[in-house]
Amino acid sequence: MEFAVVLPIYLIALFTVIEGGRLVYSQTALYFAVQEATRFAIVREGKVSDSEIRDFTAGRLVGLRGDLAVVTVESPINSTVNTSEYTVNIRYSFTPIFPYIGHETLTLTASSRGFIAFPPVLPQSGTATS
Repeated sequence: MEFAVVLPIYLIALFTVIEGGRLVYSQTALYFAVQEATRFAIVREGKVSDSEIRDFTAGRLVGLRGDLAVVTVESPINSTVNTSEYTVNIRYSFTPIFPYIGHETLTLTASSRGFIAFPPVLPQSGTATS
């Protein structure tokens, strides 16, 4: 009798912990992927396209399905102050294994920004300035 009462409560608690762990892992993996993609873009400033950054981000989604992720890249260049900023955003459709949570899918998001300032262009030494 007690077993029949306690078992469902125990199983619900167990599956809730498992699902919560998957959710936290997924969010952490998203943050890792966008941070790595931002570093990738900053190091290769001007030599990498937005599609290459998106592919790199999808490749960094360890343990997650890349087809459920939507990656956007913004890379405006501010020529007045000679700077560039990369922003990598990701949206991921997380599907719980256990349907008792009440949602079919949850949308997880992560974002990372990287900033690079180019060195100023100085006149060549030995040239006269007027």
